Amino acid sequence: MKKNTFGVWIIIGAIVATISLFSNGNSDSSPTPSASTSATSTYDAGGDISPEPTASESPVELAYWPNGLDVEDVTYTDANNRDCTYDLCMFVKLTALKACSGVTLDGETYDAFDEVVDDFSEDFGGMKKGATRIVELGTDSIDDTEEYVDLYDSTCYK
Repeated sequence: MKKNTFGVWIIIGAIVATISLFSNGNSDSSPTPSASTSATSTYDAGGDISPEPTASESPVELAYWPNGLDVEDVTYTDANNRDCTYDLCMFVKLTALKACSGVTLDGETYDAFDEVVDDFSEDFGGMKKGATRIVELGTDSIDDTEEYVDLYDSTCYK
């Protein structure tokens, strides 16, 4: 059966070449824009095509503030004299730059070689704009290789 594989690829290549030759050379076969077209495309500097929204399309409403929180690791500062309630934890100072109806912190656990072992997420209550608080971000170990946790994302919900 392997003897025929090369021949099959030659035939497939010939068919693809023939189709592309006829489809690119015929200018009458290209579709004409209709009145129902709702978006146009433009090329960005990288050569990618990106659609431009028209007046009839509304922008996507995000359920979170992209820059709603200022997050600072305060685990090793004098301001933090707290003990972990988890096997692995860190303490994070949150400052709400926008009013947050809820806050989610996403963390990862790492081994001694700085390789990701697991990820986890913790939800916290809302915060008024300008409010600050220190929270514990942590998880219990799933195996003996886990050494520490780190924050990799934070979300301030509208």
